[in-house]
Amino acid sequence: MTKDSYPRAAETVLKSTYMDDSMDSVINDEQGIELYNQLSQLWAKAGMYARKWLSNSKAVLQCIPEEDRASQVDLDEGYLPSVKTLGVYMAGRQ
Repeated sequence: MTKDSYPRAAETVLKSTYMDDSMDSVINDEQGIELYNQLSQLWAKAGMYARKWLSNSKAVLQCIPEEDRASQVDLDEGYLPSVKTLGVYMAGRQ
């Protein structure tokens, strides 16, 4: 049922999650927002709360409450940082 209810989230959890870190990519902002929503709902069903969200899309980040974003994110500055997760860099953009 969960795989059918949250298909994007299920794929990310199965293929792009290690320990408590997930790193995935999608082809557009709409899919990024949908992935954020599905992952948030899926983790909530498991009694977990995801935080430290980061995206190279300002549109996606604007849908995420500020307190749940990675601390380096400042949308007013117009710069998204590069961060390292599990030895892999996720590049931001200006």
